Amino acid sequence: METLFVSYDQSLSLKELGFNERCLGAYHSDSNRLMTEFEMENTPKHYIGIKAPLKTQIFLWFETQHQLYSEILIDCTTYPKYCYKIKKFEGNPNDLTIEDWGWEIGNHSELYKSRNDVESSCIDKLIEIIRTNQK
Repeated sequence: METLFVSYDQSLSLKELGFNERCLGAYHSDSNRLMTEFEMENTPKHYIGIKAPLKTQIFLWFETQHQLYSEILIDCTTYPKYCYKIKKFEGNPNDLTIEDWGWEIGNHSELYKSRNDVESSCIDKLIEIIRTNQK
């Protein structure tokens, strides 16, 4: 289940970028151990450290807050392997047809053996993009 959540380091970075939504998990302030919502209810608030969002929650946050769209791709030609694409759109997508968008940032063709690895790498890249644009 831990693979569904972003890592502790990613959570710290996302907080710096302004992420402040309700989450189903958090990292313990002393041990940085992931706690689920049930465990958080029974833990004193001063032990609840940084929020731990789900990876799917973060992909949606990047779409709604930064108009960065991620796509995880799988290739099963020889064995399952994964890669990702990140796209950015400026403006209101409802104003244009798909052919008019022209917003591709690029393909990230490095191959990963697991979905968890490619999702984590994609989130790291999204964080990097926002940090670079904030400079």
